Amino acid sequence: LLTGRRYRIPHVWVYMLVAQAVGVSVAANLFFAAITVSQRPNEKHDIFAWSPSLVYELVPVVLSLLDTVAVPIFAYEKKFMIILLAPHALVFIPCVLRPRSSASKGAATKAQGEQTTKRYALFIYWIAAASVVLQAYITVLMLLDIGPDVSYGEVAQRLLDTVYVHPACSSVSWDVIWCTVSGFAWAAVHGFEARAMLGGR
Repeated sequence: LLTGRRYRIPHVWVYMLVAQAVGVSVAANLFFAAITVSQRPNEKHDIFAWSPSLVYELVPVVLSLLDTVAVPIFAYEKKFMIILLAPHALVFIPCVLRPRSSASKGAATKAQGEQTTKRYALFIYWIAAASVVLQAYITVLMLLDIGPDVSYGEVAQRLLDTVYVHPACSSVSWDVIWCTVSGFAWAAVHGFEARAMLGGR
């Protein structure tokens, strides 16, 4: 969202809506395409340095990560649908945040813009670390469920079977796979530098 603001991409919330209707991977690639054809942000403009209170952007992400942990726990409970749909609503919260009066603040200094970039770069690293831990946790749950006497080939086969066990599983699974591929490619293009991915130099 910070990158969308910096590149002056209008109605960032539309990409979130596309993610709900079609898939996150489709919306993410459309957003990457929008950044690619947009003019590089001016580091002296106040929008480059502006950032809302971290609570408004950090809390929805943290709650979504906790929600992911809760999914396998409450998979067969009555509240499962609420837990499953919660991140779909939380994702719109940061989208509505914007400066009240961009013109009244005046030009930002390059140091202010750099400070904002560092803040969000650190945010990205923490989210990446949390995602790795979460993936490890879910992998352990899977291995405990299938038992210790299963070969790697059987594990791969079971994963593939899970992807195609239901159309909903297939949709979500391939969305995750393509998001991973697209995100990795986008990071690689920017030299795996969070600062460059955020529109900084």
